[in-house]
Amino acid sequence: MRARVSYSANVRFATATQVPEMMDSEQFAKYFNIAGANSGNGTVFTDEIMKRIVDYKNGTIADDLRSGTSWNERENAWNLYTGAWANTNWFDEMYRKNAPTQEHNISISGGSGKTNYYLSGALLDQQGLIRYGRDTFKRYNLTAKISTEITPWLTLSYTNRWSREEYSRPSYMTGLFFHNIARRWPTNPVRDVNGHLIPGNETIQMRDGGVDRNQKDRVNQQLTLEARPIAGLVLRAENNYNTTYNLNHWDVLAIYSHDKNGLPRLTSREGGDNGQTSVHESAWRNNYFNGRYYAEYSRLFADKHDVKVIAGLDLEVNKYHDLGGTKKDLISNLVPTINTATNDKPTLYSGYTHWATMGSFARLNYAYDERYLLEVSVRTNGSSRFIGNKRWATFLLLCWLEYRQREVL
Repeated sequence: MRARVSYSANVRFATATQVPEMMDSEQFAKYFNIAGANSGNGTVFTDEIMKRIVDYKNGTIADDLRSGTSWNERENAWNLYTGAWANTNWFDEMYRKNAPTQEHNISISGGSGKTNYYLSGALLDQQGLIRYGRDTFKRYNLTAKISTEITPWLTLSYTNRWSREEYSRPSYMTGLFFHNIARRWPTNPVRDVNGHLIPGNETIQMRDGGVDRNQKDRVNQQLTLEARPIAGLVLRAENNYNTTYNLNHWDVLAIYSHDKNGLPRLTSREGGDNGQTSVHESAWRNNYFNGRYYAEYSRLFADKHDVKVIAGLDLEVNKYHDLGGTKKDLISNLVPTINTATNDKPTLYSGYTHWATMGSFARLNYAYDERYLLEVSVRTNGSSRFIGNKRWATFLLLCWLEYRQREVL
């Protein structure tokens, strides 16, 4: 039989939905001034700032005020909040309008009368909606299947599935970041008079403050042997072995803002941590094996006696290991690794866990003349999660049914 090849691809675009509507800077300032007057705290925005807010919004602001802020000599920082007059919609500023995703799938199948195969691969590349920094997700999939008839009564099949997921985002992009978007005042400008990002709006942290990268590999293998040596008898052995490996890298880098002269200077990431850097790397691996082995025999005697017997064994083994460490004070933002951090007090951890289960089972079904049914089941289960003589237990189930036809009047 000729090989069959199939290919499909698609491109789609995502956009943020249910984004809250924000007041513009003029509405916001008037709201705060009214609230301040009602609470007895006085005016929040001065008349001078209010005029600048209106002029900025209407596009009539003077050239030297177009940035929406000015330098505060006393604070040695750019004016924000009540001292600024920009008109920024922070949801529009933090989210991209469209984020593309592309997906490709290809498969090949074929074989002869006794041996058949199937191969497939897939790629997913999804871009995130964050404007400052990058959040991306990629997934790769490979699948291979083969089934062969060794003899007329013996069949062997093997399946291998591999997948890799890669996710990257700014390390600052935590839950609090999304919470803060709605709390950012529209009067805050995005950039200063020299075109540099202004600190205090979390844009610098998102763009330059480090990345969180995660890579996860999964390999799932299944080997099945099925035999039918005589009529009514099926012997089946199923073996599944799954391995998951996860690697995570998280770094916190030094960030810089710029003063009124455009000169860079170390800036706080979360308050009082100017120039602090760190890197964290961790890995874990999980190996899981599951086996199911059973024999099943069914036969109808004398057209009235239907007998079915099944007996087998189930077992599971799971092993997990993790290892990680954190170290501070990187030599350079360009090489954020454990080896290039200089702090002499790293934090390390490691752990091992494992568990196993086993169960044997048998069941007898007997039906007579499609009217009476008897079922007897027995099962013995064991688990490493229990101790001593509590690890094993046996369960017995007996069921008897009789079918009676209801007379129709």
